Amino acid sequence: MDPEKMLKPGDPGTVQATIRKAMPVGYWVTMPSGREAFLPAQDLGFLGGLEKLRKIFQPGQEVTVRVATRGSSGREVLSLKKPDPNKPDPPPKPLRKEFEGGRRPRSSRYS
Repeated sequence: MDPEKMLKPGDPGTVQATIRKAMPVGYWVTMPSGREAFLPAQDLGFLGGLEKLRKIFQPGQEVTVRVATRGSSGREVLSLKKPDPNKPDPPPKPLRKEFEGGRRPRSSRYS
């Protein structure tokens, strides 16, 4: 990835997050709030691969990220790249109804 396109500490809209775990398609990171978020391998310019990802960032390493979007479950999807003014990020998806109250509704399957 081109270093000029990567976020730097102090860039507007960024936070320092901590790599928690590498997965085959990206990283789980811990945000300053303590919440977990996802940093996709695709943001680094490739589709993934656990061995490759383990070489790039290690658990406990801090990275500068911005929230690019939010998944339907409310989890943030992060980016290491500076935003491209000609290609804005998609708007965050609204939370699914069953997660708005913090728990899933009971299924009526056995009622």
